[in-house]
Amino acid sequence: MWNWLQKFGEKILYRYGFIKHKVSRYRAWQTDEMYLRNKPIVGTIDPQTGTIFLTPEWHANQEKLFSHTRKVIHQWKMQPRGWWTDEWKAYFPVFKKLEIPHHTIKHRDYKFKNSRGTTTNAIENNWRQFRSWMWKRNGIKHQAYVDFYAKIYEAKHNTIKNPQILINLLI
Repeated sequence: MWNWLQKFGEKILYRYGFIKHKVSRYRAWQTDEMYLRNKPIVGTIDPQTGTIFLTPEWHANQEKLFSHTRKVIHQWKMQPRGWWTDEWKAYFPVFKKLEIPHHTIKHRDYKFKNSRGTTTNAIENNWRQFRSWMWKRNGIKHQAYVDFYAKIYEAKHNTIKNPQILINLLI
């Protein structure tokens, strides 16, 4: 079963890489990081369309965040009006270098929103769904599979809302 999933999954991921996703530039995108088996996954979501982009990395640092942000802009082929993150200090130079408006949410005071009432609940909810999806598949046995499962989840999440994309992937 695992060999079938890898073979079929790699073909789907190859075709999935050529799909243009619908995203909104009129709302702020949200970025956050999650650790799975001590390996960071940086994720960005467009809250309006629900489109996600995940980048598994070996280290979470400023260089990897810059790379992830550039990949998101290249893949989605536009820049957002703003970008929301938590207060991790590695985000600030990245968005300053790219000249994208950047705002933060304080997680320290357990209110999880800023003074205007904005939250990063979309990406946090996505992490909860990703963990639930992973544990339904008995988790990940080794760090080497983190990349594969992250991209499979991204493809599943983005194509489930649009059956036409799913049909194009299978043909």
